Amino acid sequence: MQARKKLPHSWLFMGSAGLGKYELALRLAHFLLCDHAQQDACGQCTACQLLAHNNHPDLYCLGVEEGMIKIESIRELVMELNYTPNQGKKRIAIINHAHLLNLSAANALLKTLEEPAESALLILLSDKPSFLPATIRSRCQKIIFSPPAADLARAWLRENLDEKVDADLLLSLAENAPLKALAWAAHLPARAQLLQDLLAWSYGTITFTQFITNCRTYSWDFIVVNLFSLIVDLLKLHQGASLLINQDQRDFLLCFKIAPARLLAYSERLLELSKFMNENINLNQQLLLENVWLSWEEMVRSEC
Repeated sequence: MQARKKLPHSWLFMGSAGLGKYELALRLAHFLLCDHAQQDACGQCTACQLLAHNNHPDLYCLGVEEGMIKIESIRELVMELNYTPNQGKKRIAIINHAHLLNLSAANALLKTLEEPAESALLILLSDKPSFLPATIRSRCQKIIFSPPAADLARAWLRENLDEKVDADLLLSLAENAPLKALAWAAHLPARAQLLQDLLAWSYGTITFTQFITNCRTYSWDFIVVNLFSLIVDLLKLHQGASLLINQDQRDFLLCFKIAPARLLAYSERLLELSKFMNENINLNQQLLLENVWLSWEEMVRSEC
């Protein structure tokens, strides 16, 4: 109980996606709101029952709306945190993807971080903490999440997946983040189809229209993540590296003979378009994707 009283008013959980930041934040909130917590939440008391049904009046989980966290959401949250807790002694807010706070929202949150209510606890989560204003970062107790050792991640993943799934490949695609790797398992068929179509289009087996039509089932993030991993691997092959992200696609990668300078230029273009996409939520995603693919075609054709 003494440890519960000594917690800071604000935390910043930072680290790559898929390392369990949100899960730990929720578990911490459950522990602090539980009526009979010892080493963990009891799971039986009234507070735990409310938490199990996502109905606890003193826990607020804030996420992204239309690509950002808006000032209206933060103002409402700040108002709630200033009230006396309905139960227990804490009011807890978990802000996921905190780096997506727009400037007005960040400024509105800053005052609460500077002068928090005695009962308030804020937990900010971010896989891009450098995007947060320095004034926000400096007022939070920082906890850095790092990927686990490869053997531990592999063992955990194998316990949670079908034996036929390649755990090493999933961890490679997910930057050794176990939860991200687990999510990747469901996307392997789509990845295989995307790469198959990309090769076919790049070498003229299918038309651009056919390729674009096939790509409409994929999200922007899915396409960009796969393209960046391919670019990194193609650069690695130029350097003679044997360890690739796409460990199962060496033959696919060897089909492309693209100069490092062109790969780097394309990656810069992809970063530019990604930033543009994030900053313009009403943008026509289809037109942006066509731009991405036409830039790819220009890069590949220039090497033929």
